Amino acid sequence: MISTFELIKKTLPFIWLRIGIYAIMSLLSFILVIGVSWIGWRVIVSFGANAFTFTVFIFLLTLLGGFGIMRWIERYFIYLVKAGHVYAMTELIDKGELPEGKGQIAFAKDEVVRTFGKTSVFFGVNVLVDGAVRQIQRWLMKTANFLSFIPNIHRLMGIISKILGTAIRYVDEAVLSYTMRFGENGKSVWRNSADGVVYYAQSWKGMLKSAVIIVLLTWGTFWGTFFITANVMSLIVTFEGDYAILNILPILFGFFLASNVRKAFIDPIATAIMVREFHKNVENQELKMDLGKKLYNVSNKFREFFKKDKEEANVDAASVDEAEEPSV
Repeated sequence: MISTFELIKKTLPFIWLRIGIYAIMSLLSFILVIGVSWIGWRVIVSFGANAFTFTVFIFLLTLLGGFGIMRWIERYFIYLVKAGHVYAMTELIDKGELPEGKGQIAFAKDEVVRTFGKTSVFFGVNVLVDGAVRQIQRWLMKTANFLSFIPNIHRLMGIISKILGTAIRYVDEAVLSYTMRFGENGKSVWRNSADGVVYYAQSWKGMLKSAVIIVLLTWGTFWGTFFITANVMSLIVTFEGDYAILNILPILFGFFLASNVRKAFIDPIATAIMVREFHKNVENQELKMDLGKKLYNVSNKFREFFKKDKEEANVDAASVDEAEEPSV
């Protein structure tokens, strides 16, 4: 199977695209913070300290609104980029190379649309996978109750739960990769996703090492970027007296920059690690149907896959009946 390094190397166009998107987001964040701060400063200078509390309130409200809008825009574009990147990695894992004659971004986008039909279906599958995996993880961690005779088992399981909780967003992408890889096996994307979730449940122990690496990469990058940015900005810009509350600005900008750096650089690397590890662990494994039945009973999100699968089958059957109905 192709190595993680090769996965990252051969899908660099997606990583550069993510870096470009998040560079724009960071620039817009900086402009927003500086712009709103300057307007607030001018209001305070014009109307005096009496307007300070009101200005700070409007300042924070505007920031939250601005970042909320950017978050919505980012979520839409990054979802599409993420889906394409996962498909390209899946193709490399399955076949070792990408088709020539077409850019990998355009190729992956077309294949995602072919697999899921509509972007909204991909969003729906992603949300269900995330919910099901989280519920199932909590259920798996409850096994500590049956091992209470082992010293410190609850503490150990708590640490494992936190590690898997941090890495869970990449598990979602690994399950989606499974759905993409076996999209032509005659099953719907909903049923393939359900199978992928079962494979995760029966293979999570083998993926724990990768989850630890991802946690170290994620938090190390985030907090390192945050502290460096916040401290450097605090040295450059310092407010005193009545305006000391504005010293929160370096912290706010440091937080958003650290988030964007993590999403731009670490997320695609973590995705490559988890996607490869998932396929490596489930390769040549038989799907445990008895485990699938247990998951069906403990997770309402997991049951939703089968409901969606049935609805899609009914729609397809109705379409066939309509097509076969003789014209008058």
